Amino acid sequence: MGEWDERLMTLVDDVLGADEERLPLPPQAEARDTIEPLRLLGDSRAGGAFTAGHLASRPARCLPSAG
Repeated sequence: MGEWDERLMTLVDDVLGADEERLPLPPQAEARDTIEPLRLLGDSRAGGAFTAGHLASRPARCLPSAG
């Protein structure tokens, strides 16, 4: 994991660990639209690719398949 990913994962951990009111979940279509760019970045070798793949994987498994 590179420096970008380490910094981004720290931010993600901070957000997930925050004791604040959570926002409502987005509609399925919006969630899918958000996951796709994260998945593409996760498949690349760019800085933040590991974090993007990590952020895309869990919600993608929870969504029903688009069919």
